Amino acid sequence: MFKKLTIIIGALIAISSAALSNEKQPKISVIQGESVGSSGLIMQNIIINELKNYYNDVNVITVPNCDKAAQVYDNITDTPVIYMYTASIQWLRNINQSTCGVIVNKENIFVEAELSWALCTKGSRKVTLDDFKNSKTFGAMFPTQVNINQIKEINNLLKTNIATVNYNGGGGLIVTGIMNGEIDFGPIAMFRVQELQKDNAVSCFAKFGESNAQLPSLKSLIPDYKFADFAVTFVGVAKNMNEQQLAYLRSTIRENLSEGKPMKKFFDDGQWYVVNGSAEDLYNRYEFQQKLFLEAMKPTQ
Repeated sequence: MFKKLTIIIGALIAISSAALSNEKQPKISVIQGESVGSSGLIMQNIIINELKNYYNDVNVITVPNCDKAAQVYDNITDTPVIYMYTASIQWLRNINQSTCGVIVNKENIFVEAELSWALCTKGSRKVTLDDFKNSKTFGAMFPTQVNINQIKEINNLLKTNIATVNYNGGGGLIVTGIMNGEIDFGPIAMFRVQELQKDNAVSCFAKFGESNAQLPSLKSLIPDYKFADFAVTFVGVAKNMNEQQLAYLRSTIRENLSEGKPMKKFFDDGQWYVVNGSAEDLYNRYEFQQKLFLEAMKPTQ
């Protein structure tokens, strides 16, 4: 019999290699600590719905921010705990620019997922890099220091003068800011971009990560841009769990990432990259993204 399982979520998704039991497990609690408008909240709700097929009781507890979520996670010492969140807040904590996040290692990681973002503006007309270079404002979502540094580097490379407008929340607030004319451009998650483009609400000229049929990579437009390969990474860690409990959770997620499952379709349609492998595979990818991020965050010379 499994103990009560408490989950702290700041964002999403996991992989493991154990076989699933045919019986539902008892209770699982989900603590949500993402900022308002975060893509993580959307992902979490998808996961929560799937967990209901594997646990008799899914108890959702909402906390106001990632600091509070991390505190709750740290304070739980007697029951199994899972915490999923935006990895960059921990990476910023490592360089004393954040107080959020918890330590990630090969023993506790069970999720590594990355989300592509596009650079977009309001309207349906086709926009180009030149339009972006002539813009005045760019929305910075939480944690804002990431977008601030991205624009600083772009201003340095392209000799532009784009200012950041800070939003204390996620990509949903950026979309609202674009649509309300508060900002000229901003980063929008690919799953949001597709729906907005269908409605002729936004136009995008490039994306972080590799080029695809829909959008070119920023690297193809700005070859020396250190942030060009950057993707918003989400990580999941666990503690107070035995191997059987962690294997069950990992297998639950893996089952829902198989072909034909709604979760699999969600990630594919949204241009997510989700690591499917061992804990070592997850951690190796996490470290790769962390090193890429920390290198990009170094001050521009």
